[in-house]
Amino acid sequence: MPPCLLLELKPRKALKENIDQLRDGFYAAREYASSMQGWRFEVRTELSLIPALVSNANFLARYHAISLEDQFPDYPKRLFEELSARGRATPEILITACCSTFEEKAMALPYVWAMLAQRIVAFDIYSPIDNRSPIWIPS
Repeated sequence: MPPCLLLELKPRKALKENIDQLRDGFYAAREYASSMQGWRFEVRTELSLIPALVSNANFLARYHAISLEDQFPDYPKRLFEELSARGRATPEILITACCSTFEEKAMALPYVWAMLAQRIVAFDIYSPIDNRSPIWIPS
């Protein structure tokens, strides 16, 4: 399972000009990340950004505010329980396992994306996210 990534994104010019002032903050962030099981800290510039990372962030941003509480029918709970039982799946497999009709699948899919956006469910952030991407419950 890929680790969680705490990412500090700095413009290359600002990083180069202010490295002495930024160093202590980077050290603190690295210490924090190492205290969290499975996390790592990285500093990157706009030149080293992975396109999939940006694409995933843009796609999932619209789902971040979706409430997973008090839904009827309770798709988030059903999806989470099914994924917990399987250990690993894809959004497509998960939706198919939890929903029988096209309408149910269409209503449940945004909750999969919301669980990814809210980090309740994990995926490989370095690969473009789609219906066939492996997803799992983070440990």
